This record gives sequence, C-alpha cells and structure tokens, in this order.
Amino acid sequence: MMKTITLDISDQVYKSFRDFIETLPEGSIAVYENDPDNLTIEESREIYRLKKKADKGDFTDFEEWEEINKK
Repeated sequence: MMKTITLDISDQVYKSFRDFIETLPEGSIAVYENDPDNLTIEESREIYRLKKKADKGDFTDFEEWEEINKK
C-alpha cells in the first residue's frame, strides 16, 4: 500500500529533493510531476459549464442520459 502527499517545493531545493528521492528503494515511491488532483483551467471551465447546464435540467451533453435516467 502507498500513501499520497502533495508538496510545493521551492525552485532552490527542487533538484536536491529529487536527488534525495532517487536514493530511496526502487518501487517505494512514485513521482508525478503534475499534481493529478488539480484540474487544468480548461477542465475547471468545462465542469462549471456542465454544472450550470445540469442545474437548469439540461443534460444534453451527457451521452445516453435518457437511458441512465430511467434506471
């Protein structure tokens, strides 16, 4: 099992921190350059747009909504 943490590291220590991470046992850490929990601006805008439409009862952007809604 692995746990996830998010760190903001200054440019001044980034390389040293990455060098340290490389010394850890193989398979004990996974590094993701971009935080997967953060949405891009475009993704945030699209979610906002879809939420506004859904709040008005418009689900036309969702494929097969009628079938899902029947269940």
